[in-house]
Parts: sequence; structure tokens; C-alpha cells
Amino acid sequence: PERQSEPKESTDEVENIPFICNDWMRNLRVSTNSEKAQKLQDLTAYANAIHSILSNIISIEDLDKAIDTEIRNGLLKPEEIESVRSKILNIITHPNLEKYFDKNLVILNERDFIDQNGEVFRADRVIIDEQKVSILDYKTGVQDISHHSQIDHYANFFKNLGYQIDQKILVYLRNDSDENEIVAVN
Repeated sequence: PERQSEPKESTDEVENIPFICNDWMRNLRVSTNSEKAQKLQDLTAYANAIHSILSNIISIEDLDKAIDTEIRNGLLKPEEIESVRSKILNIITHPNLEKYFDKNLVILNERDFIDQNGEVFRADRVIIDEQKVSILDYKTGVQDISHHSQIDHYANFFKNLGYQIDQKILVYLRNDSDENEIVAVN
């Protein structure tokens, strides 16, 4: 192949480019949020432990065994035991929730389901009483409309299977108190 561009003549001219040097030490900021990160990690571990315990509870009779399992697995610190027990008791004995912790009902905790589109989802607690289904979903943090959409998706799945939807309930686990927020989704 033949060359199509003309070679440029090189010049010995040098162009001076200004070099700016700042004292970078003055502009350097070091984040010291490891304490915040550790606190967030601890809160997440605490919420996960509660969620795990709830996944092993059919009725109130299962509470001690579920807590002992978390202790043996190292997911629950000794100083958290009473707080966790109190928080979970407030859920399973709550006047609006205690009927969903009856050992005579069919309880499906942390079960995977596949919807008609092939999407896999996992409901926290599905309660089947003959042809009626109620769904409990445990959440941490603040209320979000996406939580309503998620539990509605679960309910539509069971409705398509021929079940009547009795209740859809979001249970917000509060880290800062034993009280939990119970939200019925219409």
C-alpha cells in the first residue's frame, strides 16, 4: 500500500507547559466512618438474626429452640438475647398477628415459589387456612411503596392458584425499640 498522507517535518521547538503543584496533604480528607459502618453492619446482623429466628418459628413453642440455634450458629450475641426474645414475642403475641402463629395451620416459612413468568420469589411467611392465604413479610428500615408491590405480587401468585387472599401484612422490625410497626396492605 502506498502512503496517503504527507510526512510532517519535525521541529526542534519546545513548548513550555506550566506545571502546577499544590500541597496535596492540605486537600486530602480521610474518611473515619468505620464506626458508622460497624454500627450499620451490627444492625444488619441483628435484623438478619431476628429474620432467621422467625423463619424457624411455626408457633410460640418454637421460640426458645430457634433462639438457641442462632446462638449456636454464632449469629446472636449473648447481650442481644433478651432484646431479640422481647422483639419476637411482641410479633408472635401481637393481637393482630398471633393467629398466624398457630401450629394447626399450614405455615410456609422462607419458601421459594416460581410465578407464571418463571420468576423465583421467596415469601417470609405464608399461612394457609383451608382455601384462604395470608402473607406476612418482615422488613427493616422505613416503609416503602415497593414493599406493598412485593407483597401484592406474592398475593397475586396465590390468587392465581385459586386461593382467597385473607390478609397481606408487612411487619417492620424496629432496631431502636421492642415495638414493631404492623401494616395491613389492602
